[in-house]
Amino acid sequence: MIQRFHRPVATWLSTNHPVLWVARADVAVLLAVILALLGIAIAWAGALAKQMIFRLANQMPDLVPPEGAVVLLNTFHTVLTIVVAGLGAIAAVIWFATVTKSIYKAVAPRMRMYPRVIDLFAALLLIGGVTATAILLLDWAVGIDPDQTGFWPDATTTATKYLAYAIEPAVVLATIFAIILRWSLGVALALTTVAAIIALFVLWIAVSIESVVPGASAAKRDTLTTSFMASVSIIWVLGAFWVAQSRRSSRAKNLFVALSVPMLILAVGGIEGCVIVLLDHLARLGHVAFSSSTTYAAQLFFAVHAAITVLLVHWLCIRWAKLSMRPG
Repeated sequence: MIQRFHRPVATWLSTNHPVLWVARADVAVLLAVILALLGIAIAWAGALAKQMIFRLANQMPDLVPPEGAVVLLNTFHTVLTIVVAGLGAIAAVIWFATVTKSIYKAVAPRMRMYPRVIDLFAALLLIGGVTATAILLLDWAVGIDPDQTGFWPDATTTATKYLAYAIEPAVVLATIFAIILRWSLGVALALTTVAAIIALFVLWIAVSIESVVPGASAAKRDTLTTSFMASVSIIWVLGAFWVAQSRRSSRAKNLFVALSVPMLILAVGGIEGCVIVLLDHLARLGHVAFSSSTTYAAQLFFAVHAAITVLLVHWLCIRWAKLSMRPG
């Protein structure tokens, strides 16, 4: 049944919309529907298990005490959440496997059609959004409201779940998948590892600034640390785009731009972290306008980080593709 339905759609996309065909939007939608059905089934089974646990706690308190029932239910809730998140990760891997097999290869390899970063992000966001919705449904069916407000999950929890399970993973995976499609899985893992090592080294230098100026006050040391991290992050971002716009290509330039693709995630995060520190400092000085920003700092960080990173990585990958086709 699925093949009879999916084959005409795939044929129509490959003929009329090759960009959507390369990104395998049809597979992403199909996996999202399957994931939604599985999430509803898991939430329904969890709700039945929750009723059974509380029924046993009321009828046989010696066997299942109320405190033990709460601990058992929280453990069961955590296990189901991991299962749903694992299903979302499996769906993302299956979708990407179909993408690697559908790259348009009817032309020369240097002119091969690759899915754009924004296309990869959109498909991953669809799968991640369904996963986050299934987890929220599971929270509503199985979870216990810690504040007993009668409305659980609340708005803050809902926004955090979508940002943590859908938006931010979609940004990271779209970046890694773009490198895999251009080169290979080993290169993507190597570049991501090197980018993480460089970020840790920069962070170590920033923390060591406190020991370099022992006589300075805590506020001045924080200012120096924040300024150093922001400066390094901004210089790396500007340097990556400057190199990507070179008129002549070389292996070193291509390698630097490729390394800058995962580094953009960390560099943008470093810049935003410095901005949050600045807003927190202004709020502590008595500026009321910035107090609400620090209250929702985590949500703002993920949302702004995802939006800026996707645009920068998308633009950098376009420049990278043009740079690789230029003469050496």
